[in-house]
Amino acid sequence: MRVKEFRIYRYGPLTDSKRVVLGDFNLFFGRNEEGKTLTIDGLVRVLLSKKATKNVFKGIDRVDNNPEGYAIIENEGKDVKFPEEGDLISLIGLSPQEWRNIFIIRNSDLSIAEEETFYTGVTDRLTGLKSKKIIAVKNRLREIGKLTRPDSSGRLSDRETDEKLQSRVEHAKTLIKTIEDLKKAVESEGLDKVERTIEDMSEELQRVDVELSNLEDAQRREKYEKGIEALKRLKDALKELKKLELYNEDDERKFRDLERDIQNANEEIKKHLSDLKTKDEELKNRKRSREESEKHLRVLNERRKILEEEQIDMKRYEELSERLVQIKAKISGEKPLAIISVFLFALSLIGTIIRPLLIFRIFLVLFFANMIYFSAQLIRASRINTSLSKLFEKIRISLAPVDISSDSMEGILSLVQRFKEKFEENEIQARNLEGNTSLLEREIEGIKGRIRGLEGKRRDCEVSIEEIKRRSNVESLKEYRERLEEKLELENTVREYTAVLGSLFGKGGYSDKNEIIAYWERSVSDLEAYRDKAVEVKYSDVRKGELHQKKEMIEDEKEEFEKKRREWEDNLKQIEREAQNVLKKELCCGTLRELSFVQKMLQEFVVDIEKNVENVLSVMRLFEEIEEEEERKISRFFGKGSSVSKYFSRITDGLYTTVDIDTSTQEKKVLVHTKNKNVLDALKLSGGAYDQLYLSIRLALGGELLKKGFFIMDDPFIKSDIERLQRQIELLWKIVDEGWQILYFTAKEEVKEALKKEILEERVNLIETNWITLW
Repeated sequence: MRVKEFRIYRYGPLTDSKRVVLGDFNLFFGRNEEGKTLTIDGLVRVLLSKKATKNVFKGIDRVDNNPEGYAIIENEGKDVKFPEEGDLISLIGLSPQEWRNIFIIRNSDLSIAEEETFYTGVTDRLTGLKSKKIIAVKNRLREIGKLTRPDSSGRLSDRETDEKLQSRVEHAKTLIKTIEDLKKAVESEGLDKVERTIEDMSEELQRVDVELSNLEDAQRREKYEKGIEALKRLKDALKELKKLELYNEDDERKFRDLERDIQNANEEIKKHLSDLKTKDEELKNRKRSREESEKHLRVLNERRKILEEEQIDMKRYEELSERLVQIKAKISGEKPLAIISVFLFALSLIGTIIRPLLIFRIFLVLFFANMIYFSAQLIRASRINTSLSKLFEKIRISLAPVDISSDSMEGILSLVQRFKEKFEENEIQARNLEGNTSLLEREIEGIKGRIRGLEGKRRDCEVSIEEIKRRSNVESLKEYRERLEEKLELENTVREYTAVLGSLFGKGGYSDKNEIIAYWERSVSDLEAYRDKAVEVKYSDVRKGELHQKKEMIEDEKEEFEKKRREWEDNLKQIEREAQNVLKKELCCGTLRELSFVQKMLQEFVVDIEKNVENVLSVMRLFEEIEEEEERKISRFFGKGSSVSKYFSRITDGLYTTVDIDTSTQEKKVLVHTKNKNVLDALKLSGGAYDQLYLSIRLALGGELLKKGFFIMDDPFIKSDIERLQRQIELLWKIVDEGWQILYFTAKEEVKEALKKEILEERVNLIETNWITLW
């Protein structure tokens, strides 16, 4: 089987590849990002159709749509065109996993997916063994037996998928023992007596409840009777109270205060009128005294004017008197000198007469002058004295009309001084009289003002009283008080029956008065049904308390017995729930008979499960013996001298001699032997050696599955150096010579260089991918 040609018209961003005709060894060479990988994916999807899924070929679904194109396969001399005539899966019969793990190498990945199960499947296909079926049977046996492992070492599973069977069996054993213990406890405690005691107590409680019910009915009836009576009285009181709602203590207090203020104002006015009368009389007397004083003061003032007119003369008299005193004092002081001067003048005159000497003449002149000066002073004093006499006479005559008369100026001055003092005294008295009169007048005006204020206040009070009388329709404070007292009595009645209704029914959470009354009406209405109930019964708190006490005592005793019964019932319910969880079916466990039945079912469950496990393990051991024989047959594809070992030894130039597979473990580990007899796990090989190993496995298994076919390789030797690459290409030429077809995709120049000679000789079909263009 080989690929003759293919063409990809469109695949994602990949455009038409044109018709590609293939030979034995085909080298697809091009730079990265020129569509090499997309070409491989498109070709794989054309060959395998819808079976080329992402679960097998990782990332092959990066382009959503299927490729548009075809591939022509030559098989046993016939051409088959894909996808029109099917796909490789249906044509050859190999699974997608086998194509992925052997014949198609993508993204330089030579590893084998799901390696531990893949080898078993390939071996079964090549040898006709039933390893997979044996494994499937063992897994089915594990499911039937609910085991932890699909082998004879498995134990009863406790996984959620196996319904936690191990825990259920253990739980069932525990429940069987619990049930046995409970049955013994029930027999010893005598639960049948407990039931009878509970029934007797229930009957007694029923009788107590009936009596309590009658008491409660009587209580509700009495509550209804009290409530309907209180509600009626409350409504009547509210109705009457509404008529008197305008009467209030504030207006009563205001009414009383206004009348008191009027009375006080009248008393004050009366008192002020009396004071006013007294003050008026006093004012009249003061005015008379003031008039007399003013009249007398006017007379004195006239005299004072005369005195003021004579003040100049008197002042002149005083000045002349002072001057005369000075001159007289001076004359008195100079009198001895004047006498001496006269004597000396006489002597000088005598001397001049006797002897007219100059000295005598000088003395004569000097002393004469002194005599003249002294004489002048005497003359002056005489003149002043004459003037004083005349001036005194004038003053005396002028002051005679004012009753000031004296023989001396001193007497006149004394009288003038007394007049001045008297005038000042009268003037002060007049001013005092005037001030006292003005003060009294102001006091009188103040009293009159107070009287007017009191009269105004009295009028205001009278107006306010009239307003209260008009508003309240009363004629007196007494009548207002009577109405107010009536209102207060009604308010007390309202409070009284409100308290009664509140104690009976509460307020229902309402705060508005109307809502509360409506609530009480509804409450009374609700109790109307009890109006004729328990009429012969009189409610008593004492009796009710006794009954409640008796009921509580019976209930306590009953509770103790019921507690025992509940414990029994709880145990049964617990056993019922746990048994249902164990058996996974609906059960009823409420009696001793049902308890025994549940115990029997649990015992049968444990026996059935343990017997089933024993049978499954017996069959499992038989299949393990068959499986061991089958596993030994896998080794023919590996080991010394196998095709895998030969390929690997050739590629590694004899560094590794043998490839084995460890069938003793479920993982089926691949082991390699070095020429130094060392054994290595394949996972511990270098990247290049690892790729060489799995290329050898692919080539060997491919040769077993298909006698002749093709390999699609995407840079399988990307990790190899030049020397190792050359050996790997030689191996490819070997299988080409054996009739295999190679489709080798690469971007490595080294690969092209390694095949340069064969390309020139046209043994290698070189396909340059530069014809691939992307959108």
